[in-house]
Amino acid sequence: MSINTRYLDPCPSHIAIIGGGRWARVLAETVGNIVPSSTLISIYSAHNANAMSLWVLEKYFKQDVRVYSDISKLKSHKIDAAIVVNAARDHVLIIEKIIRLGIPVLVEKPVTLYYAETSRLVRLANEKGVLFAAAHVFIFARYLDNFSHLVSGLGRIKSIHVNWTDPKSESRHGESKQYDQGLPIFYDWLPHVLSIIAALTNSTSIKDINTYFYKGGAHVEIELMLDHVLCHIKLVRNDNVRRREFEIVADQALKLDFSDEPGIIYNTEYSICGDEKWDVEKRPVAQMLSTFLVQAAGGGNDKRLDIDIGLRANKLIDRVASLYNQALLSWLKSKLALPVLVDTDLKYALKEIILFNGCFSSNVDECIENVKHAFNSKDSNKWHNKISKSNKPFDIIRSIASLKS
Repeated sequence: MSINTRYLDPCPSHIAIIGGGRWARVLAETVGNIVPSSTLISIYSAHNANAMSLWVLEKYFKQDVRVYSDISKLKSHKIDAAIVVNAARDHVLIIEKIIRLGIPVLVEKPVTLYYAETSRLVRLANEKGVLFAAAHVFIFARYLDNFSHLVSGLGRIKSIHVNWTDPKSESRHGESKQYDQGLPIFYDWLPHVLSIIAALTNSTSIKDINTYFYKGGAHVEIELMLDHVLCHIKLVRNDNVRRREFEIVADQALKLDFSDEPGIIYNTEYSICGDEKWDVEKRPVAQMLSTFLVQAAGGGNDKRLDIDIGLRANKLIDRVASLYNQALLSWLKSKLALPVLVDTDLKYALKEIILFNGCFSSNVDECIENVKHAFNSKDSNKWHNKISKSNKPFDIIRSIASLKS
C-alpha cells in the first residue's frame, strides 16, 4: 500500500500526546508517519506509561519519542502542540492546563462531558488567544466529501437515518477495540454523528428530541428535528456487526455505508466506491492530524477543526442525557425489584453507573454483586426509598456498590 505521507510544512517541533489507550497509540503512530524525523514526540500517560514505553520500542519511530507518567512535566517541556486523547472524564483538567500554558490543543471527542465545561474552556482559550480544536475524524474523509456533493443535488432533505453499531469485539487500526464502560453510548458517538450531519446539511436548530432506551443502555435510539429535517439515530453496542450507515431521504434516497472504509455510496440505480483515492492519499486520521499540526504551527485555518462543532455536540448530549437518565432510572427500579437477577442488560447498566465518574474498581463484578445483595436483602425497601427521594439517585447506586461485604 502506497499512501502519500509528505512531511508537514510548517510543523511544530515538539508534539505532546496525552493518553495511553488504543486510540492514543493510533494517533501517535500516525503523527510519526507525517512529521519530520527532527520532531520530538512526548507521550504522557498517567496510568499506562510502562506499556506505552514498550510499544514505542516495538514501533521503531524515526523520531525521538519519549514517554512520561507525570503530566505536570508538560510545563517544562516546551510543547508546541498537544493532542488530548485520554478518557473523556479526565479532559477538563488537562485541557485547562494546556490552554493556560498557551499551547495549541486538539481534543478527541467528546471535548468534555458537559456543555458548561466546554463553554468555559472555549472562553479561556479565546482570552489566551490559543487554538482550541475538536477532533471529529470522519469529517476529514473524502468519502464524506463525495457523499455530501451528491446529497447537495438531491434537493430538499426530508429525513436522515443513521445506523451506528459496534460488535462485541473487533480489530481496528491493528488493535482490539474496546469501549469505555463508564461512558454512555451517546456521549461516545453523537459527536461523530452530529459532525457528519452538519457536513451534509445547513441545518443547525435542534428541537423535539425523543430518546428510546433498550438493553440497559447498550441500544439507544434518538429522534429529533434538525430545522425541518427529521433525524433518526440508532446507536448499538455489543451488536453482531459493525455498521456505519447514513441514509438521506429527499425526492430520492441516497445512502453512504462506510462500515468498511472507504465504503460505498448507493441508491436503487447505482453503487460507487466512497473514495477512489483511499490507497494513495492521506486517510481521515492522517488528514485531521496534518490539518491541526499545520494550523498549530501558524499555517492555514480549517473550519473542520472548529470547536463550535464540539460545543454543539455537548449541547445535544446534555439534552439527551436528561432524557436517557430518566429512562435508565425508571428501567433500573423495575430491574431491582425482588428477586434481583443480574442479566446481561442489568450488568451493562450497573457497570456504566459505577464507572461513570471514573471510580475505577479493581473488581466491578464484586460491586455489582453488592447491588444485587442489597436489593435482595431485608433492606431492599430502604434502598428503593433512598433512590426515589434522592436528586442524585445514581450516587446512591454507586454508594451501595462500594459497600464492604
